[in-house]
Amino acid sequence: MNVRILKHELIKIAPKSVLRGYKLWKIMKVPAYRSPDLPESIFENCRVVSNRDKLLELLPSGGKVAEIGVEYGRFSKNIIRINRPVEYYGFDIDFSKVDPSVQTNDVCRVTLKEGDSPQLLKEFPDEFFDWIYIDGDHSYDGVKADIEAAKQKVKRGGFLVFNDFAHIVWASYSTFGVHCAVTEFLKKDEWPVRYWAYEQNALYDIVVERPRGE
Repeated sequence: MNVRILKHELIKIAPKSVLRGYKLWKIMKVPAYRSPDLPESIFENCRVVSNRDKLLELLPSGGKVAEIGVEYGRFSKNIIRINRPVEYYGFDIDFSKVDPSVQTNDVCRVTLKEGDSPQLLKEFPDEFFDWIYIDGDHSYDGVKADIEAAKQKVKRGGFLVFNDFAHIVWASYSTFGVHCAVTEFLKKDEWPVRYWAYEQNALYDIVVERPRGE
């Protein structure tokens, strides 16, 4: 069984006292890393918007869209309602909590892929998706794995969208490595940042575009 799936299954059955200890252990093992500086050039055409629903209005409608990390399906319904994709693909390691109306919508064909997202994305041809929304494993290693798997699966001129673009080490919340993983990717590959969505708790969304000539 994949390590990420096994961890998810163990967390579901673990007592609360064990979960509290696990969270503290995660914080103690998080490395003291710093996100890199980024070149000014990748922000030249970046637009800031008020929230992530407004962000959806600016992303392409129709086409093929993937969402990594569905959970209850609340944002999935917004994607389907606002962007009206022809095909929607949801990826998660457990769909037991998903609102059934995600699949019974009258807008698009919905396919739910259960398992480890980096492995499942290998099933798709390169440049298959118009854009991919990444909101799955928020650990540094998890985000890096999703980036590496997703960046060739989105079309040239298509987008990767990262939710919770933040670095958090907070015992009562979680540990996020999204900020560092994404900025390292941008430093290396220099995909331009197109949109940045405000969020009240500084859990921003950031949209980057795959260069057309890549």
